[in-house]
Amino acid sequence: MSPQYRAILFCDICASTDLYQNLGDREAHAKITAVLKSMREHVSQAGGSVLRTVGDSVLAEFVACEQALAACHAMHLQNQASNLQIRAGFHWGEVIHDSGDVYGDAVNLAARVCDFAKPGETIVTSEVEALLPEALQKRLTLLDVASFKGFSKSTPVFRVQHASDSTEQTSVNRYERLASDIRRSQACQLLLRSGTQTKKLIEHDDQVLIGRAAESDLIVSNKMVSKLHARVECRRGRFVFIDQSTNGSFIAKHDEPYVFVHRDSITLDSRGQISLGIPPFEHSDSCPDSASTDHLIYFALSAASK
Repeated sequence: MSPQYRAILFCDICASTDLYQNLGDREAHAKITAVLKSMREHVSQAGGSVLRTVGDSVLAEFVACEQALAACHAMHLQNQASNLQIRAGFHWGEVIHDSGDVYGDAVNLAARVCDFAKPGETIVTSEVEALLPEALQKRLTLLDVASFKGFSKSTPVFRVQHASDSTEQTSVNRYERLASDIRRSQACQLLLRSGTQTKKLIEHDDQVLIGRAAESDLIVSNKMVSKLHARVECRRGRFVFIDQSTNGSFIAKHDEPYVFVHRDSITLDSRGQISLGIPPFEHSDSCPDSASTDHLIYFALSAASK
């Protein structure tokens, strides 16, 4: 069987939760149902097929990128008039059809691209940009070279300037070195060290898990540390520490006073120290493990090696 390539489109209705709170369940449900119906109609009119509708989202496929772009344009135009915004993202790639649905990396990446979009935006990948005619390519602006969870390679993503966009939209800066400056911001790596353990995180990596559990990438045995205490991941070229622990984490950057992070996140930059579950340099009788240093992780940001 020959490979099948499609433009895979995800569209979400934005702020649907607010609708339920502001309008009540019945009226909000009726409005969202009407919007989903119009989204499906726009997909069909553009030559596409709706594969799935889940909650306030639509998944569709097209045999040409121009069709997907036309459907997005129609959806944005209609929903601007109703003061209800959507966000959309699509990618061109190989797919597998099975039982009326579609599967493959192209589908997963399209979902990530849609999540990247803000309300009122359509975001597309470089694969889409390459297939569009020149007149439509001129409506695309390189927005970022994004690192998406689960994908080993960064993806250039473009924002679509729809013909219906208001003059109140932000003007686009198309300076000559935009692409190289965006890529340069991604060219870094983070080194994490705990005792004799080291872990290097670059933009292509998924994440580093930290905790007492054996499946952690950095195993920290101190009893004040949760089994799955935290994780560090790369988000659009920035390294983010996400605490998911019982006792929290203490982050000290550049030898500055520490910041307490509990079930929250913080960006790691330059260099510093992470103290898991215990304030750094603190010892108390109620916390005998605080006299040890096995709860400490040191981090340092540097340029990625070529």
